[in-house]
Amino acid sequence: MAAAEARIDKKLAEIKEAEARLAAATASRSAEDEAQIARLVKVYETMKPADAANIFNTLDFPVLIEVAGRMKEAKIAPVLAAMDPEAAKALTVALARRRGSESAPAAAGSGG
Repeated sequence: MAAAEARIDKKLAEIKEAEARLAAATASRSAEDEAQIARLVKVYETMKPADAANIFNTLDFPVLIEVAGRMKEAKIAPVLAAMDPEAAKALTVALARRRGSESAPAAAGSGG
């Protein structure tokens, strides 16, 4: 019985160690992704709005939301104006939902 418990404890320790390695790798990857998105935001904010809009019209939507959602309002507004109307509409709705979901916990907590 003690031998079986020792094997189980050993396996449990191995699993916890693997989880810790995975969490560390995920955090590292997340930091790299954040840095890459921040660089993209700077690039698009310095572009002419029409040029950025042409790219935004064809960019993968998840990437577009991440980049556009981090751009300053004064920088994204002329880009949205230059985008294809349907693409601009879809992006606007997605950004509104994203911002709404980010502020919902704070709004729910302030019900006083």
